Amino acid sequence: DEEAHKQELHPEEHARDDTDAAQEDELAGQRIHCWVLVRAGKREMAEDVFVEASTGKICSTDTPAYKGIEAVFNNTNYWVDMQRLPTVQGMDFQLDDFTKWEFIFMQSALG
Repeated sequence: DEEAHKQELHPEEHARDDTDAAQEDELAGQRIHCWVLVRAGKREMAEDVFVEASTGKICSTDTPAYKGIEAVFNNTNYWVDMQRLPTVQGMDFQLDDFTKWEFIFMQSALG
């Protein structure tokens, strides 16, 4: 299609359009989005990663596209992020560190 061809030829112009659109977005940073956190250690995972739920794309937990995390949950518990970092870059996902994650249910084990 013609628009895709233009983006291939002039990606810098397309990037400016995205930046302009983000600056005009009154709800930027206020939307809630969910993704899957796969923690290192099991399933042959060497590091924690995010899986984008809508596409299946695997992303590093240091991906700057993600602005924050409110909570993490599994089949036994729900943990609230107490780190309050400006982005997810550098966030610690050791859910048993109670200074960084507060569990909701009495069973704090990661299971």
